[in-house]
Amino acid sequence: MKPKIITINSLTTEEFSKLAKLETTIKDGLKTFADVGNALMAIRDCKLYRTEFSTFEKYCAEKWKMNQSRAYQFIDSANVIKQLETSTIVELPKNEAQTRPLSQLPAQEQAPAWEAANEKAKEENRDTEKIR
Repeated sequence: MKPKIITINSLTTEEFSKLAKLETTIKDGLKTFADVGNALMAIRDCKLYRTEFSTFEKYCAEKWKMNQSRAYQFIDSANVIKQLETSTIVELPKNEAQTRPLSQLPAQEQAPAWEAANEKAKEENRDTEKIR
């Protein structure tokens, strides 16, 4: 068995504080999908995982028991929410699963698609929380 070799890339005090805050968001907020997606995105983009993990994917798997596709679903959902917040949408998606189909659309098509799904749910007397 080969010993595990860890390359340590130091974090600055500011980066370490940022990592701690973002990890708290993930730990405390797995139910707040957009916050989790934004935290994961920042950790990935700033490579804040680098002191303990060689890749973002390893960080997610070992730290959060989350596979790569799940992490990217959270990140994609955060991007969808950001896009919808710039529109006139009043009612945002209530869960990450609702954002998945929207994340496959070009940014300019996400708000109209979400509005159409909400209208259809209302016409069918369905709970908007169950929209997908």
